[in-house]
Amino acid sequence: MAENETPLRRSITWSRIIRPGDHVDVEAEDAAYWLQFSPEERFLLVWQLSEELWKWVQVKEPRESGLSRSVARVHRV
Repeated sequence: MAENETPLRRSITWSRIIRPGDHVDVEAEDAAYWLQFSPEERFLLVWQLSEELWKWVQVKEPRESGLSRSVARVHRV
């Protein structure tokens, strides 16, 4: 993929009807879902998720220096 190309997002929609009492193997279904993507596509999806989370955290908590602001006073000895 060239640098200036945007990766195409695969549009996937599926549904399943789950009735009361049905056993659902969530882990197996999750694994089957992710196996339909190539390793490169999975990497891109994880990267996109990481970027979205980073942007969300930056909006929620703007860049803080990491220093504590709870110091009430400094006492010289």
